[in-house]
Amino acid sequence: MFGTYNIDFEGGPPLHYLIADSHGDSALVEHFEGEIQVVRGDPAWQAATNFLESSVESTGGQCGRHDTVARQLEGAGGALDIPGAFLLLEDVSQPDTQYSVVYSTSTGNVGVAMGRAYDQVFSFQLEMLDR
Repeated sequence: MFGTYNIDFEGGPPLHYLIADSHGDSALVEHFEGEIQVVRGDPAWQAATNFLESSVESTGGQCGRHDTVARQLEGAGGALDIPGAFLLLEDVSQPDTQYSVVYSTSTGNVGVAMGRAYDQVFSFQLEMLDR
């Protein structure tokens, strides 16, 4: 899908998109070395923080925030409820974190916290399509 659209990854901060479906499949789509790179997720969980995973052999030790998320998710078997996920995101947030989003791929619930206001989460419901 990304190859069919003109998405400008150049000239700004490294961008990536974490995509998941209700069946547990996920992929991190990044632009690295002039090419679109796809990093497939583990069946239990996948996370993304502010570094390009496709640029390293192993994510361990590359980003303390990612390491913290990985430890928490591994300890929870990849399953956190929305409040627990926001506690984790608050723990790894930075002073310039603009937003944090939690998606429940099984229910379609989405929570959004803007500007580190984790006590004021906006909730949305996505329509679940079975394809």
